[in-house]
Amino acid sequence: GSADGPPAAEDFQFAAAVAEWGLVLRESPYRGGANLAAALARAEAACGYDPHGHRHAFLDLVRRSVALAAGRKD
Repeated sequence: GSADGPPAAEDFQFAAAVAEWGLVLRESPYRGGANLAAALARAEAACGYDPHGHRHAFLDLVRRSVALAAGRKD
């Protein structure tokens, strides 16, 4: 975060959402209680400052992941 960007806390929250999403997709043994719904909620909460649309593009990826996971019957 900087004077012309998002607060540092928002940056960290978004980074945590990206990490959580990756852990869930890889079915990592380190994912603990991580899940797609939580990653989506965390990312949505951290999308306030997005001048180039990258964070919103990530939201689209997570939403697609949620939809695909919902259609999968393991």
